[in-house]
Amino acid sequence: YITTGADNVAIGFQAMTGISGTPLTGTQNTAVGYQALQYATTGTNNTAIGNLAMQGSSGTPMTGSYNTAVGDSTLQANTTGLYNTAVGIQALNANTTGNDNTAFGQAALLSDATGVYNTAIGFAALYYATAGIMNTAIGAGALQSDPGNPLTGDFNTAVGVGSLKQIQGGASANTALGRSAGVGITTGTDNTLLGYQDGSLVTGNSNIMLGEAGNITTGASNILIGNSLTH
Repeated sequence: YITTGADNVAIGFQAMTGISGTPLTGTQNTAVGYQALQYATTGTNNTAIGNLAMQGSSGTPMTGSYNTAVGDSTLQANTTGLYNTAVGIQALNANTTGNDNTAFGQAALLSDATGVYNTAIGFAALYYATAGIMNTAIGAGALQSDPGNPLTGDFNTAVGVGSLKQIQGGASANTALGRSAGVGITTGTDNTLLGYQDGSLVTGNSNIMLGEAGNITTGASNILIGNSLTH
């Protein structure tokens, strides 16, 4: 169903077929794989490589531009989203209108639909997050969140396997560096945790912890270095 579109490349069954009644008019798109960019209409400069990559839907055509999707089902639900990069099976799979997100790794940012400026690197990083702004997760399961109360908060940073893994809801502005650091935080905010399993019991707000320790629980505004606690 291409009409006025130009400089497009489609390789694969039903790749970039467009929609009857709403033909493809976009330009400089590349689709390689089964149904890749299948329902694109006006989008431009998109690259989709892999089965169902950036497929869109017949009810809500893919009109976004400047997106890159590499891997099976990457950016599959994208509609108006712009400047997203997804590499790895199902990376950014549920994104619809979110912009400027980067996901590297299988199922990274899988559930995110509307978030912007999020970065996920590693298997299942930011897996259940559905929204949010400027969250950064590096490491398998970092900022993974919970399916019952997915992360929608902003400005969280987790570096390390499983760091801030259980974070939920509107939790925001938490920073965790180290394997499983901050694993106990669910809805807390403004916590800074540095070290292996550091803050593994923390559930409060505005705590600062440095070193392998986790004996602060629901308290707030504590500073712990090693085994020394100050208020």
